[in-house]
Amino acid sequence: MNAATGVTRTIIATDQEARAARSAAECINAATKGGQRPVFSARMDGSNAVDVPVELGHLIMTMLDSIAEGGSLTVTAMPAELTTSLAAHLLGVSRTTLMKRINRGEIPARKVGTHHRLATADVMRARDEKRRQAAETFNRVREAQDDAGITD
Repeated sequence: MNAATGVTRTIIATDQEARAARSAAECINAATKGGQRPVFSARMDGSNAVDVPVELGHLIMTMLDSIAEGGSLTVTAMPAELTTSLAAHLLGVSRTTLMKRINRGEIPARKVGTHHRLATADVMRARDEKRRQAAETFNRVREAQDDAGITD
């Protein structure tokens, strides 16, 4: 959604675009095996190339990988700080649960007047950790079922 106009755009990659993304991603990944970060440039109609900032290069690479894998992708611009309501939504918890986690010091927050604000990076780290723990738990349960000889 474009914050200024309220317009949401959905872009669906064609098979040809997906093949092109796969080819580009494979070439870039092969060229950057040593942990190097790719550097992207943009050129329009034979004009001089303009370097794309590294942060956007990472975003471009993530998009190429997602399209190449046939996955879906949502790109959203987020402010540096979030309200507790938005942070709770992103974490998949109630605002009350989030406030308890803030009060226990599990997620950093700062006060602005009577309201709390959370750094987007902290919220995303907490979300990633929650997902990692869920995957770990799922794998432990699956291994226990395998060890017990339980099948679907």
